[in-house]
Amino acid sequence: MKRILFFILALVLVLFSTGSLAEIPRIVNYQGLLLGADEAPVPEGNYKITFRIRVSIQTQRILHHSYHIPPTPRVHKQNR
Repeated sequence: MKRILFFILALVLVLFSTGSLAEIPRIVNYQGLLLGADEAPVPEGNYKITFRIRVSIQTQRILHHSYHIPPTPRVHKQNR
């Protein structure tokens, strides 16, 4: 009887734990520094950002792309 109960408990735990591993996040967080061609930081402002997911570098085939303008963060400068 204990073996059957243990087997059922183990089976339930396995079934419920695999569902959480299969979830795909719907939002990707990112953070970065926007640099110009001279590798210097660009001035604050609104810039259009393009995200592309490609199959490979060789084929250049794009699976997904999106464009958006993120909000400009406010930089708090300390008075010294």
